[in-house]
Amino acid sequence: MTDEAMLSAERQIRQQLDASGQAPLVLFAGGEGIHHGIVGIVAGRLADQWSRPAFVWSLVDGEARSSGRSAAGFDLVRMLDASRDLLIRGGGHAMAAGFSAEPSHLGALMSRFNEVAQSQLDAGEAGAWAALEGRMEIDAQVPLSALTRQTVGWIERLAPFGEGNPAPTFVSNGVGVRQAKTVGADGAHLRLDLDGWSAIGWRLGGAAAAVGSQVDIVWRLRRGLRGRPELEIVDLAV
Repeated sequence: MTDEAMLSAERQIRQQLDASGQAPLVLFAGGEGIHHGIVGIVAGRLADQWSRPAFVWSLVDGEARSSGRSAAGFDLVRMLDASRDLLIRGGGHAMAAGFSAEPSHLGALMSRFNEVAQSQLDAGEAGAWAALEGRMEIDAQVPLSALTRQTVGWIERLAPFGEGNPAPTFVSNGVGVRQAKTVGADGAHLRLDLDGWSAIGWRLGGAAAAVGSQVDIVWRLRRGLRGRPELEIVDLAV
């Protein structure tokens, strides 16, 4: 369910790109097909992958109910406070917040939130600039052969992940590509079998990962369909 919602959200965001291929400072996605119980999970993944705040909403009893996650430096509460006239209710803190609104107000809210984010950038707030730069911190370089059920358990004991406790990011070199196919709208994403591990690369559909080749990957551990552990590919090089 979460993977399907993520693909739907990605399709919506791709439709929001400007002529130069840039996404809005604040991402909005949602709809009837996204269950309210997972909107926070999807928002967190979008914020992490696009290095900017993301709000994901679902329709509940005629209201658009949204959960938002931020990238460092952007204050979600400032966005809510600047938009009280458009909200039914809203609250949270700088890094995680939510709101309810009339569905007809979503377009105006997206514009208002982006204005607040732009004001932070215009003010030269360093945290916001760092978020957009998407700086990547690597925790360890490990051979993929070292990833076992036991090490998966060790990594997951470090959870919950989020602001102040980001998910560990690893580099593995010389990883064998057993299967590779593009998925999602316009083949935007890459689904892989890497030395026996299922992997997903969001927005990596254009990567030249040929079956039988070896690649270097930057990855994080995640739970995919039916709760199975898999790799989330952050970057890939042939």
